[in-house]
Amino acid sequence: MLDVGGSKRLENAGLAGAPWTIRAEGRRKRDIERAAQVALTQEMIACALGVQIAEMRAPTRRRAPVAQTRQIAMYLMHVAFGFSLSAVGRHFGRDRTTAAHACRQIEDRRDNRDFDLLLDRLEYAVRAMPLSGLPQ
Repeated sequence: MLDVGGSKRLENAGLAGAPWTIRAEGRRKRDIERAAQVALTQEMIACALGVQIAEMRAPTRRRAPVAQTRQIAMYLMHVAFGFSLSAVGRHFGRDRTTAAHACRQIEDRRDNRDFDLLLDRLEYAVRAMPLSGLPQ
């Protein structure tokens, strides 16, 4: 991976502004924006479902309501924002197979009309969330 922070060295070598440095800087900015999008989505869903954000972000499973809230957040990151299952897992400190399991669990529960309505409202809310500076 290219050291974006070493731009002074690149300038001295006459390589500043080279296409790969611009791509690396753009990739880093996009990664930061996506991490912010994940964090805000996690906080919004945790708040909406009455779960402590620290519990949802914990490395262990926790109680069933916490695990289900985390699954909903993972599902919405995948469905609403198009994150790959690997990216979802990475942002939640989990494996991609855990993210895939979360998506299957939530999709199976969408047969329940009330749960489906809740997910529709949460998806609408996270898509409408004002993320100044982040692409919509």
